[in-house]
Amino acid sequence: MNTTPTPDRPTQPPAVPEELRRQWHGEWVANSLYTSSDYALDRERHMVGRAAAWAWTQREEEVREAEQRGANAELEACCEWLTACNLGHLAANLQLIRRPAPPTLREQALAVVDKLGLLHRPSLYEIALIRVALQEGADG
Repeated sequence: MNTTPTPDRPTQPPAVPEELRRQWHGEWVANSLYTSSDYALDRERHMVGRAAAWAWTQREEEVREAEQRGANAELEACCEWLTACNLGHLAANLQLIRRPAPPTLREQALAVVDKLGLLHRPSLYEIALIRVALQEGADG
């Protein structure tokens, strides 16, 4: 097994906080009837299972970022290929379709205003969104 540290793989796995280990042990005690002839093995299996599940949750953001880097590289390669084939206009369209810009605050507020005709009472969030968008419009 390669243990050389890389940016994608830290040198040490995440350490399980002591309070989580106590919580998991408490769960095992509460759910165990001590009917097994080898309750130590049952406890170990429970603790290892919980620790493994917790460790994966610690990597969710890292995995999501790696997936996004891969998707971005794939999109870039497709756009480069289209450009090399003198289809730069398709590359630009592909870029717009696959990585659309998020709606501006003004666009979000206009969408809320369009909805107001259907609503009897706008939410506090929607009112705040309109207020901020209108202030941004006046300032900029």
